[in-house]
Amino acid sequence: MLSLLPPSSPHVGAILDIIRDPEHLWSPYGIRSLSASHPEFGQGENYWKGPIWIQMNYLVLGALYKTYGAQDGPYQERAREVYVHLRKNVIDNVFKVSLAHLSNDTMTYRCCSGIRAHRICLGTI
Repeated sequence: MLSLLPPSSPHVGAILDIIRDPEHLWSPYGIRSLSASHPEFGQGENYWKGPIWIQMNYLVLGALYKTYGAQDGPYQERAREVYVHLRKNVIDNVFKVSLAHLSNDTMTYRCCSGIRAHRICLGTI
């Protein structure tokens, strides 16, 4: 997510495999916040245990596009492929959530200060 590894690192290939694996982080909505194979995935208070966080996906997309897909390295083509598919998943999901918001298909609640707010989940699978 933070482009800390150089594009030539042998670890990049394994990370791309984990990102793209539906048994771990990949979903039709974007990258999960926790691997689906983790024992805590989707358990109890699920807020931090699997839903898609747009900020994390933004960082992953940025790293794939600006670093691993743009700079020479053994995984450049694979990074580009993952980027294209992940970008499509995230954009489709944000579009779907936006339509739900426009149709008031969201959970409305009052936060502690009494201000009306909307909670929109970006999907979990």
